[in-house]
Amino acid sequence: MLPPPPRFADLGRALLRYRMERPGGDQAVVDGMLTIAELLTLDQALLGGMPASQTIVRLMRALAWATDATSGRVFYAAPGGQGFLCFDNKGAIVATLCLPMITGLTGAALTADRTTLWAKAADERGYDQSIDDVGPALALVPMLRVGEPIGLVQLGAAAFDASVAAILDLAAPVISEALATATPQYAIQIEEATKDARDSTGQLDQLTGLVLANATELIEADRAAVFLYDRSTDDLVSRINQGYGAFVLRQSARAGVEGTVFREGVALAIEDAYQDIRFNPLLDRRTNYRTRSLLAVPIDGSLGVRHGVVTFANSAAGAFTETDERRARALVSQIGMAIEHAQTRDEVLGIKDYTERVLSSLTNGVLTMDVAGNLTFSNTAAERILRRNLAELLNQPIANLFTDYNAWVLETVESVADDPTGQVVQTTELYIEGDDAWIAVNMTIAAMKDRTDTLVGFMLVLEDVSREQDLKRTMSRYMSNEVVDRVVSDPSIELGGRSQPVTVLFSDIRGFTSLTEKLGAAETVTMLNTYFSFMEDVIANRNGVVDKYIGDAIMALFGAPIPSERDPDNAVQACLDMLTALQMLNQRREAESLMPIKIGMGVASGQVITGNIGSAKRMDFTVIGDPVNLASRIESLTKLYGAQVVIDGATHERLSMSVPRRQVDLVRVRGQSKAVEFIEVLVGSSAGRVAGMKAYNRAFKAYVDGDFSGALSGFEQALVACPTDRAATVMMERCHRLIANPPGLWDGATSFGDR
Repeated sequence: MLPPPPRFADLGRALLRYRMERPGGDQAVVDGMLTIAELLTLDQALLGGMPASQTIVRLMRALAWATDATSGRVFYAAPGGQGFLCFDNKGAIVATLCLPMITGLTGAALTADRTTLWAKAADERGYDQSIDDVGPALALVPMLRVGEPIGLVQLGAAAFDASVAAILDLAAPVISEALATATPQYAIQIEEATKDARDSTGQLDQLTGLVLANATELIEADRAAVFLYDRSTDDLVSRINQGYGAFVLRQSARAGVEGTVFREGVALAIEDAYQDIRFNPLLDRRTNYRTRSLLAVPIDGSLGVRHGVVTFANSAAGAFTETDERRARALVSQIGMAIEHAQTRDEVLGIKDYTERVLSSLTNGVLTMDVAGNLTFSNTAAERILRRNLAELLNQPIANLFTDYNAWVLETVESVADDPTGQVVQTTELYIEGDDAWIAVNMTIAAMKDRTDTLVGFMLVLEDVSREQDLKRTMSRYMSNEVVDRVVSDPSIELGGRSQPVTVLFSDIRGFTSLTEKLGAAETVTMLNTYFSFMEDVIANRNGVVDKYIGDAIMALFGAPIPSERDPDNAVQACLDMLTALQMLNQRREAESLMPIKIGMGVASGQVITGNIGSAKRMDFTVIGDPVNLASRIESLTKLYGAQVVIDGATHERLSMSVPRRQVDLVRVRGQSKAVEFIEVLVGSSAGRVAGMKAYNRAFKAYVDGDFSGALSGFEQALVACPTDRAATVMMERCHRLIANPPGLWDGATSFGDR
């Protein structure tokens, strides 16, 4: 049979006999009798529901009186294994949840099977001041429960004789029984507050307030305040306080007492705050308070991270001691731990929320299941593909979803668990019972494992590969929605390579190199992204397709893959729309004191080869042919003529729209034998521009006929009518050269690049 549990009354009588046998005055005996009297009644008080914290305090008072101990503490493993709770014999309770283990001589004695005495603890090897500094001599006895250590009793005094070991051996099981039969009230508060802080960051103040209240009581301070570090402003900001009332105070983390403690990471005790130049009296002024003594303690977290500072004002003893500092740091460390718990929880919840939002936004269907085969997540795309309301199946066996013809899915899932790759990808069909139809899908089944490589579930990804969805997804990468809809609706359209007429538009930013030097890298990228967004919408609205971006240049196609009679009109109108959009964009840039953007555009039409060109891993739908090169070269010459839009003769001949234009030059492009007409589309024509255009046209005819003197006179008239006509100036210079050096054979064309 097990022996009956020890009783407090038995321990009380033993302590009284022990103390009576030791020397001491009558008053000491009277005080002891009062202390022992409390102990003698604890059996009934404990049964009546007295918190174990109060029980331990009374017991420790009696134990300290009997043994002449100057201090005493009980270390008890906290619920949930979070660390140790520490009770002292002065009526206060010190929580040390931040300690994953007890160190020093005390830690060594925790696993001993008997009482351990050290005569001069501070001289012992392995001594830890933060744990063992309770007196020159230490008496330590482990507390056991079913043979396992659950805590330890620690007494400190000037000296201990060997006889104290017997009384401690009697006290240890009594304390063990008290702690085992009633969870300390303070432990309950800390455990619940810590749990709440993990469940909701809004409960962080609850734990902070609890710790602050107990710390203030323990070190007998009048008031206390918590300042947390704001990284965005490099300030310390008041979060919660004890005794000051409602206030918010923000101060630099690099100034004042709090800033000093925060930067250096050491506690600071000041006997007279107003004599320290670092003290900030603003809080006193706001609360009509007078701070005398001050203790500031850093809030340290893991891995050297510091979260803030806690200040305690006005010690009841007049000044704060090293013991006050140790106790304050032990409690304040819980605030750091709670902050990190809250931050970790926020990060985990943020990642979880982000992941679910990403999965929900995917066009592919996503299903997850746990190892028990229950559906744990589904996104909107999965409901669309499977034509089922999956919310009603959440947390139910996924077998309820894949039934009959689809039962093979579950067998495939089971095979994935045994597959070394942990994944199966296959193109298959699923039967949709409600529609009595089959849908083609790419199905990926992947095993989900945790960091220890333990299987925790499976993920199923469903991609609808029906022709319409597949074609839209492919074509939308390089053409407008209107063109995509036509491709999808017309099954006769093919994406293979073929020859067809296309109008090509090249656009380029003028003076881009100098512009980037003034803007810098970041602003250049921002500018290009905004500019391309504007222009792509304009081109798409005219049934054009942006083929590619080449630095600051845009290559757009009109008529690929679907040609039409209006492709040249659409291309020219797109040029005019781009200039209108550019004007709006420049107005916005000027309002923001940014440099305006200027562009030039070249357009050419003709037969090209269209198709998917590239490798098996990467392909682009593009075009190849002379019109592509010609449009690019025309665009590069717009600067020469001072023109914004120049088109070739083939585009000019196919235009049905009415737009002012003139033939600005006749050019034999490098690599081609046939001369190409360069036609300038006149934008924003004025009366002078129109008059100059007539003179220019007459002069250009004379120029082609070889009458260079007559052409020179005509270009001079055009320049007088429109002084900004850069093309007229170019042609005048060319006429002067031809008059000075007449050509042998003349057909009116100049080689590309000649001036």
